[in-house]
Amino acid sequence: MRTILIHNPNAGGAPGAEQELLRSIIGAGHETECVPVNEWRPDVNGSAEAIVVAGGDGTVRHVFTRLAGSDIPAIVLPLGSANNIARSLGASPQADVAELAAGWHDAHPRRFDLIDVVADDTLLLGVESVGVGLFAEVIRRGSDSTAQDKLRGGLTVMEAVVQSASPVPIMMSIDNGREITTDALAIEAMNVSAVGPAVPLAPHADPSDELLDIVRIGPEHADAVVDYVAGRLADHGACLPSLAACRARTITLRTERPIDVHVDDELVPNVTDLSIHIGRTFLNVLVR
Repeated sequence: MRTILIHNPNAGGAPGAEQELLRSIIGAGHETECVPVNEWRPDVNGSAEAIVVAGGDGTVRHVFTRLAGSDIPAIVLPLGSANNIARSLGASPQADVAELAAGWHDAHPRRFDLIDVVADDTLLLGVESVGVGLFAEVIRRGSDSTAQDKLRGGLTVMEAVVQSASPVPIMMSIDNGREITTDALAIEAMNVSAVGPAVPLAPHADPSDELLDIVRIGPEHADAVVDYVAGRLADHGACLPSLAACRARTITLRTERPIDVHVDDELVPNVTDLSIHIGRTFLNVLVR
């Protein structure tokens, strides 16, 4: 298979990691060339049969949102900290790259939906999730984090955010019919199973089913979420409380006062009207 390897040199640790990736991919019988993520353009893929994305969720989002609508499928090599997207595709961060590359010969294309977002007048594409409340605040505070372990740093920020969070009145319309008014610490429209520092809010989410899993975290869940985060930080077994979810293609959110919205790890501040839709924009990924 002819591939282009899109590599984030800041992911995966050791200097020269891209050379090891190239050796593993070529050793599995594929042709490839390596392009740093900040130099890749989707209009110069040439004769490539697949785009291999090696990095974390941010790198994958960068490529997926630009590859949308292309006939060339993507393959994900998880090299980040959370790897929320890769996990939803069944790619384990612990897997050997050479073993993964050997499996591409038998891989098949699978649809991967992207999230169309209108936040007031801002248009964005999401890959993982869109939400208000806790995780938007985690992203806002986490931008100043100097923690070397990004996953642990995100959990530490999340613990502080949950402990100080206040519920926000939110009005929702789901699939242009069902109207819901609720007080929530967070509303998340999930395309993949986990958000932020690998928090599995929607374990059954399927990025190929043209549906979003809409998850609410209410004030009644706060203590249990704090216990979950504390358990993760202590390296103990930790389970989230049961969070009811519904599935929908379209959701609109309105608030009485401006609120921050996150689209994956991008923050959009001071939003009052949010429209989220799944199924209009997609790409193909190769999975085993």
